[in-house]
Amino acid sequence: MIKIACFTATRAEYGLLKPILKALCASGEFSVSLIVSGTHLDNTFGYTSEEIRIDGISSCIKLPMNYSDDTAKGNVGRSATVLTGLAGILPELSADAMLILGDRYETLAVAQACCMMNIPVLHLHGGELSYGSQDNQFRHAISKLSHVHLCATKESRKRLMKMGESPDRIFLVGAPGVENCRHQPLTDLNILIRDLHINWQPVNILFTYHPDSLSPEKSERELDEILSALEKIPDLGIIMTYPNADSGHKAIIRKIREFQSRHPERVSLHKSLGTQRYLTLIKAVDAVVGNSSSGIIEAPSMGTKTLNIGNRQRGRERALSVIDSEPVEKEILAALNAILSSGNSSFSNPYDWGDTSINVLNVLKELDFPALLEKDFYE
Repeated sequence: MIKIACFTATRAEYGLLKPILKALCASGEFSVSLIVSGTHLDNTFGYTSEEIRIDGISSCIKLPMNYSDDTAKGNVGRSATVLTGLAGILPELSADAMLILGDRYETLAVAQACCMMNIPVLHLHGGELSYGSQDNQFRHAISKLSHVHLCATKESRKRLMKMGESPDRIFLVGAPGVENCRHQPLTDLNILIRDLHINWQPVNILFTYHPDSLSPEKSERELDEILSALEKIPDLGIIMTYPNADSGHKAIIRKIREFQSRHPERVSLHKSLGTQRYLTLIKAVDAVVGNSSSGIIEAPSMGTKTLNIGNRQRGRERALSVIDSEPVEKEILAALNAILSSGNSSFSNPYDWGDTSINVLNVLKELDFPALLEKDFYE
């Protein structure tokens, strides 16, 4: 049986990995060990490792981090924690390969550790662009440390080849978030509204804003512009989720908590929603607003329009349902009013290439894992 290790440090990442992990376990040909780290083990972000326990993945190893320092210095320290922790964990696992997703600094440390310990790396969502954050550089660095690329779009496949990655190591599998949109059972909206204490309004948005990791000092100014615009629509229901753990997240959390306390009659705030609740709300609201990749990848497949604000997702391929705005109050207000008056419909999604979990499973069944470590540069 092939042993696959997998690393997860955030709520969003695990939600995308889950269908793939389930497919691998159900196949009978793979065993899966999950390394649970990052914000999963921090109560500030909802201690989401409990959701993983409920999902029943039997082999879980915890690698805790300290998020008291939310600066770039803290991120460097947490990267070191991952490297040090994996130095002890990986030899015990004796995995044939490591499955990782995305573009975070924690994931880069995982790829580095695996490369140094001769463990093939299987990377999801490589080859994409998001110029407005450090993640753009992390993603490409992870790709160069990876041995198999499980990419989400045709353009990302082409980009990986331009980076010197061999075509026979690059597989177009689509985005697992789109598969979740297709198959995840949704919660009854009325029950969800009751359980989350949401004051549902005639018009509602789902809002997430992550810090700008390239210029953390800009994040507060941008968020002030966004919140000022949202205050100008007094009857708008706003469901807010916490940001990720990038540098500057504490200031973002403080501001959205203050905003919610000023408008409790129409604003609800949640540390984490989980995949089922989050997708239920994406489908139910009138728009997804902020700078999360879920507005780019998942929302179009749920038939919901997106107002993407600022540079964080600049460069990503997108459906016609995604409208972009500078983080300026007047522009945000105009774009949001235009979206809310236009209604939602079905959209073609460039990230949709069928069920990603089945595509990944079929790829992995054909791999010769020991032969993956030696890489050529594709001219």
